[in-house]
Amino acid sequence: MLCLLAETFCGHKDFKNIGDKLFLELKIHGMLRNEAERNALQIRFLEAHCYFTPTAFAKRKPAKGLHLARLKAGISETFYST
Repeated sequence: MLCLLAETFCGHKDFKNIGDKLFLELKIHGMLRNEAERNALQIRFLEAHCYFTPTAFAKRKPAKGLHLARLKAGISETFYST
């Protein structure tokens, strides 16, 4: 189940909104304190994540690369809405 969730989340067009909800959950439980910690966690996760199915590789990998590049560049949240 978690692998399927990770495959969907990493390359999903709604990555920012899903990530925001996850951040709130982690913050409530004291696992993250701020956006900088969240972004660092997301970068580590995206760098370590790999796809296993041909469909996921074809459909999700390009978006995952874009999300990772945006996080590393520190691009503003408003850019994610495009």
